[in-house]
Amino acid sequence: MKEFHLTNELLLQAFWGGYICKNNYLTHCQGYFNADTGDYGRGFIEYCIARIFNIHRVPGYEQYYIKDGTTMKMFHEYGTLNEADIDAACAEIKLLYQFVQEELKKSSYVKNGKIRLVRSLRRYEIEIATTQLRDNNSTITLPVNIITSYAHDGKLYGYGSNMSIIREVPVEKIVMFDECLFHPENVCANNIHGGEYEVWVVEDNMFGKLELDRECFKYEKLEESSKRHSYPIRHEINASLYTDERKITRPCEWNKFTKWLIKNNIKQIKQLYGISDGLENK
Repeated sequence: MKEFHLTNELLLQAFWGGYICKNNYLTHCQGYFNADTGDYGRGFIEYCIARIFNIHRVPGYEQYYIKDGTTMKMFHEYGTLNEADIDAACAEIKLLYQFVQEELKKSSYVKNGKIRLVRSLRRYEIEIATTQLRDNNSTITLPVNIITSYAHDGKLYGYGSNMSIIREVPVEKIVMFDECLFHPENVCANNIHGGEYEVWVVEDNMFGKLELDRECFKYEKLEESSKRHSYPIRHEINASLYTDERKITRPCEWNKFTKWLIKNNIKQIKQLYGISDGLENK
């Protein structure tokens, strides 16, 4: 497949982080593919997509990350942007979408106008789905953001999740497909090709809901599906979490998961990196 090269500075920052951009428009944005602490990258990308697809959420049914106290932080982060820059970013997102559509429609991934995609559910999604599955509901309803991340590799139970969904998604709902997007080197997702098989699906329901047949949900044991199990716990230091294959520190070194891992492996970390005792109190 051909690859689309992003050129807009705002989108480069929203996708990959400001460290690769000439102008630091979004001061705290690590980029969607670099852990995206604060959801600044996702928030801006979803705004552009909402404009393109004319999506208007009913008040009270906004994306889940807007409800957890990040609104004021986003207010300050986006407040310095001007309308012309935002318009230009939205225009390039539209070009990306058109490019992806052209590439997918001539690919072998699409069968009868749809693509088979898999999503490994997060803990809160598993809890919501489990209640409905136990009630023997024929249709399961999940809350969704404006874009939802899927994979096209067909693998279930990724990222330590014990419940996945499989959907036949109309190709028109796909705004980003990993094989159609050029990605820069030395980012946390530098192995996206042959790695995460990332696909973004647009969710345009005004109430932020997705309704699926229960047959779309895959799990080994339903009674275990609501347990907190977001990531497999590692008992040894995995240096790849902190550096890439060239031993260059990753830009998302201080995301929440990495901080947790450091705190729980403090002795090994101090030996490996010579970090002072002050880290234990952080």
